[in-house]
Amino acid sequence: MPQVFNDCLGYKSYNAGVLGQKVLFTSTLQKMILENQHPKVMIVNVDEGWMYESREAYDRLSDLHPFYWDYRKVLLPVLSLKSAYVDVIMLSKAYRLNSTLVHLLVYMAKPQKAQDGYRPSFAKINPSKYLEKEEVVPKNQYPELDTNFLAAFVDIIKSADSHNVKLTFVISPNYTAEDVSDNESMVTMLDLIKKENLPLFDFRGDSAFLNKHELFFDRSHLNHYGALLLSEKVASKLLENREFDDVDIRLE
Repeated sequence: MPQVFNDCLGYKSYNAGVLGQKVLFTSTLQKMILENQHPKVMIVNVDEGWMYESREAYDRLSDLHPFYWDYRKVLLPVLSLKSAYVDVIMLSKAYRLNSTLVHLLVYMAKPQKAQDGYRPSFAKINPSKYLEKEEVVPKNQYPELDTNFLAAFVDIIKSADSHNVKLTFVISPNYTAEDVSDNESMVTMLDLIKKENLPLFDFRGDSAFLNKHELFFDRSHLNHYGALLLSEKVASKLLENREFDDVDIRLE
């Protein structure tokens, strides 16, 4: 919730998260932001499956199509991973906007207000659906790691460093405790974060969230009340973390 960070840190904040998007999208969006913005701090929420192969992750890059000609330098290398004829197909305005037409119609019929990128959900999870223990996926059934996703994660770190942006990573809480010790995707990212000596705020085992149905709208996503609590905790940790001593955080 940007307002929490605004109040706590004294700086304007913005939520640039997009539900369901993966690391390739996040890395690309970061580069687009850094083209004309100069944030002091960037907080990146880590998804445990970010490094695993995903056709959907490539397909959903279409969300960036409308911005192609404004950010061609950034988008061409990424979109070329899916097609060798990006410049040609992007000449069609209909193609560039195709992925957004449904959203436009929905928003025209039912406008959605956003608070600096944040849109609250007040739904609450139904605890009865999660009483039974979830089936654990065997390690040999995980997808392969995608080298493009690994490179994108490294790019997030390098881009922040080259623009003198303080970068921190967050692992959001889940409704129930999960063992991801054999999750190669998560282990790979945690190793890179540790290697670069970057801050990591891990809320996976935080008792303030575990099995608190009033804080979640599904197993892995917080509702408004959970987002408020998590934002307060992250903002507090930013103030406590000495990695940010030279950011000149202003308190009101």
